[in-house]
Amino acid sequence: MAENAGEIIRDALQEINVQATEEPITGDELQTGIRYLNRMMDEFEAQGIRLGFTAVTNLVDPITVQAGAINGIIFNLALRLAPQFDEPITPTLSGNAADGLKAMRKLGVQLKETQLGGTVPFGSGNDTDFHDNDFHFFPPVISAEGKLEFTGNAANTVIATIGVGVLVNAVWEIKTQIRMTGSVAGRLTFQTSDSFSSNNTFIRDVDESFQMRAQALIEPVSGQDSIGIAIAINGTPRPNSLRTKFVVAGQPTFISTVLGESLSKDDFVEVYAFNLSSDIDLLVSEGELRAMS
Repeated sequence: MAENAGEIIRDALQEINVQATEEPITGDELQTGIRYLNRMMDEFEAQGIRLGFTAVTNLVDPITVQAGAINGIIFNLALRLAPQFDEPITPTLSGNAADGLKAMRKLGVQLKETQLGGTVPFGSGNDTDFHDNDFHFFPPVISAEGKLEFTGNAANTVIATIGVGVLVNAVWEIKTQIRMTGSVAGRLTFQTSDSFSSNNTFIRDVDESFQMRAQALIEPVSGQDSIGIAIAINGTPRPNSLRTKFVVAGQPTFISTVLGESLSKDDFVEVYAFNLSSDIDLLVSEGELRAMS
């Protein structure tokens, strides 16, 4: 039996501790959940993840996808909703969302059979004195992924101008580098993308769609201000990723954000911090940045 929109939204809200098990969904939570669910599924469709989803308008509308995609939808919806409800993104949720996205790609991305031309190389080692192997060789498709994090940072992020973002000042630890390279300064750089053109010619450096998320434990060094973080591409913070909270010095608060965008070879991703109320410096004591194609 197909699950309905209410069950998906309720489970996603429970993942971020917004919704109690038997507590009814409020009108605002319902509308936010439906809006973000439809937007997320439209974005997946645009990325080639075609699961057969039909847009929903109320709680009883069925979720028209294969059963294997349900957990991925729940975890990724929870990831999108967390910033809206001022809830942190836990490492467990982040990992579950990444695994769910991989499962949805396996279910929803249709691979077409390609007739390789005679000029495509077989690869070295296929022909020997004992046998011939005439299978065409091409590299497997490997998702790109990068992850950085830090804890216990005591260096202030200097704010020069009210409302202008600056790169978070911290020494980051490089956790994951798969077709991306990380730096201790807090930068993830997309390295390569391989593909075949329509005439079977091997080409490189094709843009790829990425899901990016960032989280920071942040506070002003004095007073109380409206502060926030955003994900930046090539040094330019994306306004649609800016998330803010009103925070008091001495009471650090987690702020989380997500961004979906295509990256080209050598594009880089960073986390920027903002003070929207004053030019008081900020302290970001913990942070995480992750990008996955």
